[in-house]
Amino acid sequence: MNCGRQPGQNGQLIDVSEVYAEYIRPALEVAGMEVFGADDEQRPGAIRADLFQELLLAERQAFSGSYRSWAQRMDVAHQKDCPGDLLVLADEAPMRALHREARRAAGKVLLKRRQYQLALEQFELALAIDADDSFSREKKALCLGRLGRFTEAREWLRQLIEGYPRDPACWALLGHVEKESWRAGWRQPGRTPAQMHAAASHENRALGEAIEAYRQAFVAAPADHHSGVKALTLQVLRQHCRGESSQTMIEALIGGVRWSCLSARERDGKDYGAHASYAELCLLIDPLPSVHQAFGNMVAAASGDCFALDSTRQTLQLLRDIDFRPVETATALSIVEGGIERSRVPFEPRQVWLFSGHMIDAAGREPPRFPAAKEALAAAKIAEALDALGAGDGDLALAQAASGGDLLFLEACQARGIRLQVMLPFESAEFIVRSVLPASNGEHWRQRYLTLTNALAEQPRIMPAELGRLPKDVCGKAANAFERCNLWLLYTALAWGIDKLRFVCLWNGGGGDGPGGTAHMYAEVKRRSGRVTWLDTRKLW
Repeated sequence: MNCGRQPGQNGQLIDVSEVYAEYIRPALEVAGMEVFGADDEQRPGAIRADLFQELLLAERQAFSGSYRSWAQRMDVAHQKDCPGDLLVLADEAPMRALHREARRAAGKVLLKRRQYQLALEQFELALAIDADDSFSREKKALCLGRLGRFTEAREWLRQLIEGYPRDPACWALLGHVEKESWRAGWRQPGRTPAQMHAAASHENRALGEAIEAYRQAFVAAPADHHSGVKALTLQVLRQHCRGESSQTMIEALIGGVRWSCLSARERDGKDYGAHASYAELCLLIDPLPSVHQAFGNMVAAASGDCFALDSTRQTLQLLRDIDFRPVETATALSIVEGGIERSRVPFEPRQVWLFSGHMIDAAGREPPRFPAAKEALAAAKIAEALDALGAGDGDLALAQAASGGDLLFLEACQARGIRLQVMLPFESAEFIVRSVLPASNGEHWRQRYLTLTNALAEQPRIMPAELGRLPKDVCGKAANAFERCNLWLLYTALAWGIDKLRFVCLWNGGGGDGPGGTAHMYAEVKRRSGRVTWLDTRKLW
């Protein structure tokens, strides 16, 4: 890099080549970078153009490595069914086009978990990037229907069908929304099967809308046995409720669904969906022994997938509530519930406790924020908050494990039989140095940290191992690890359902928190109508 001697700001000549050779290049090499200067280019041609090509190649290689790492993390989070991880990684997608894919992936996992409001948010974020994304448009309609927002879902699907009039997925989704709307009209808590049966007989028009939508889906895709059997089931239920029905249509659907199911099973004998549709067909028209055999085969095909079995159970519960073939329905329901009991049912918390709060002050902190002398008072207030909301066995608690608030909260939860999940922004040794030992009585808190973490049923989740390195902004500045970890905690808690979330904070109300700080967590939970218990340290001491 022969730039010669150039005048500085004060007019004095500076040997730029010497500065580069003796200071800049060695510093870059010590930092682990491969240094390429103009003098290193041996090929003929324009040096600027060649250097520009080298820079483009280096940038492409850097992005490729960043993308591969991010995509691998997304795949792992999806396989491990960790929607909180997916939501953090979706925020950190390395380019705009990948944001859409990340939001779709997170939405799919949340849909499977039946967290429809949070899933809806993800699909709406995907649509904000690409308004024509048909997958996200369909899933948005599904979420709206699941949330009971039938008018919005119906209108959204009508627009989709106008654009794609022969798309079976759109018609099937409309059938699902109309079916849920029909069910909401008669299925009320406290009613007997006879009362619900009578109420359903007055919902003939709504039922007809669902039948027609499912029928259109089956006509557009005869291999879609799911839509076919739903059209048939609803047509038979319409007859059961003494509504308008067509025996000709029923017989045609019976033949079509049977052929579609048997063809799918021949292609793949382990196809759970085909087994489920065929079992539902048998329940509608066949004698009890055939029903028993078909549902037994279906449970075997599920291979312990309790989510799939639970979906079938919901259909059977609807048939039971409307008093349809009570003996056959009760038999099928018993078989399915037995399959669910034998499967590995994932942990489903009753309540989810999330905590954020101050650490014990370092020695000499001015002004004091959480002095060590206030530990007992804070512990008592945290315990009161947990007891006031009925914390206990079957709950899940999420927190970091810093001195002060975190550990007091985790210890109180542990004493009440609550399952703990500690989530740390660093490896344990580094976390202790950063967030435990700085307390004025740090060694005391280190022992409490070790006692608690050694007793955990599940080891702490370590953020770098789960989510990878901290992302950097366009200027190359890394994100704040503590804020990222708090976002991770918040998203993980929200993924269990906002109705289950209980947020406790030991906080002085101070502003200035970035995303993931206590103020941000407080605002997010409050915005979503979650329960917030704020232990205001300005009033406690």
